[in-house]
Amino acid sequence: MAESSLNSSVDQTYAEIVVVRHGETSWNAERKIQGHIDVELNDAGRQQAVRVAERLSKEPKISYVYSSDLKRAFETAQIIAARCGNLEVLTDPHLRERHLGDMQGLVYQEASKIRPIAYKAFLSNRTDVDIPGGGESLDKLYDRCTSALQRIGDKHKGERVVVVTHGGVIRSRYERARPKARKVDKILNTSVNVFRLFDGDKWRIQVWGDVTHLDQTGFLKSGFGGDRTSDILGVGGGRDGVGGGGDGVDGVGDILGIGGGGGDVLGVGGEADGVDGEGVDGVDGIDGEMEMAGPDPLL
Repeated sequence: MAESSLNSSVDQTYAEIVVVRHGETSWNAERKIQGHIDVELNDAGRQQAVRVAERLSKEPKISYVYSSDLKRAFETAQIIAARCGNLEVLTDPHLRERHLGDMQGLVYQEASKIRPIAYKAFLSNRTDVDIPGGGESLDKLYDRCTSALQRIGDKHKGERVVVVTHGGVIRSRYERARPKARKVDKILNTSVNVFRLFDGDKWRIQVWGDVTHLDQTGFLKSGFGGDRTSDILGVGGGRDGVGGGGDGVDGVGDILGIGGGGGDVLGVGGEADGVDGEGVDGVDGIDGEMEMAGPDPLL
């Protein structure tokens, strides 16, 4: 169960930005690190994009569609734009995934042996450490992607805008909106995350991690996190859809799978405690701390 609180219209005091992770790629399925490498969607990813496009076409009007210029995001955005009024997709390289330097193109489980220096930098507790091979630090990623979303928000007050991007980027935006909260868990393919950007650089999350449009479509129980807590699919990771069973990361339970056991991320059995007042659906205050379990995959 995802966080959700949407009104039928957008007030002139804020921009409502629907941030969507791209659909699945073959490298997601193969557990390979993408970063800035330009991998296109696979068939499953295209089906996911169609499902999220259908969903968004039935929600309040979308005025503009922005996208990372990488194929996996751009193709997802094109499918959404076509279903939401044949809109033009506006690309912005600042919406790209984190550059992961020498780790890009590797299967994650092999990275520590093939590129030990880059892997060590990736695992660093410090947010200012660049990854060898042209990779970005978490600080650089945060500055780049939060500034890009702020520019879009400043330009589109009173409008509802879609931004198609990548998991690491979405995670940084969560941290911008909820700086006192714990790190989020997985960012799933085509998950819907709605931000409201107000004057005074105030950000609020209205919807987080919603993949209910995939209830009839299988999806990987994985999502890029972009930092040292990342892993690949976790223990028993796989594909989940309606009635999906099996264990997720650390054997805790399915990630947003229907019928899974344990405790979903913000789902059945999950816990979330508000610190500074109740927020969306009484689940979490804007500055609340969310209780999440398990690592999140690097894809």
